[in-house]
Amino acid sequence: MAGAVPTPRCCDGPWTRCRPACSHRRPRRPGLPGTARYLLLGVLAVGNPWAAETLYQAHVDLAGVHLPPTDGYLAPLLVVVTAVLVGLAWPAWDPQPPPDPAGYWLAGNLRTLVFLAVTVWLLRRLAAAGPVPPGPWRTPAMFAAPLAGAVAGALGGAAVQVGLGEPAVTGRALLQATLSFSSGGLLCAVLAGTLLALVVARSAGSGR
Repeated sequence: MAGAVPTPRCCDGPWTRCRPACSHRRPRRPGLPGTARYLLLGVLAVGNPWAAETLYQAHVDLAGVHLPPTDGYLAPLLVVVTAVLVGLAWPAWDPQPPPDPAGYWLAGNLRTLVFLAVTVWLLRRLAAAGPVPPGPWRTPAMFAAPLAGAVAGALGGAAVQVGLGEPAVTGRALLQATLSFSSGGLLCAVLAGTLLALVVARSAGSGR
């Protein structure tokens, strides 16, 4: 009949019989957003044992550099480079446990795992809400996700150390370790937020 609207059809394959469109099928869950993939690749790249050890050793070497008071330009640059190294080395992971008490090793791996789990979950929630957050909130959202993940990771790592009750991480040493976890996590969150904000800005620009 002329002017009739065709009924949508649903075909499972080229050799199967088509039938009316199936409305009962559940929509496919979206995969990892691009921001989460970039974050995972970054942690795999800078958090592996070889890269993390190299970054940590570079941080130790720079921390031992003493500049004269008259060197007003190199001192701030040295602080920035040291902070970047600390942030890059923070999400370290190591599949090989050490022969000595493995409390710090376990805490470090759990810290990175919790950081990734929380951040990726938040990034997926943001991606499910729309292509990108609204313009004014786009950059803060990209910084807030890794910041929440870093806080959760630092608390998780400190909780493992408390639970194991290692003598080396009790009292003031435990407080210093927790502050070190938290400060490194803050720097890591700033670097990760910068990366994610650039990825979102690039995606938004290419979509125009």
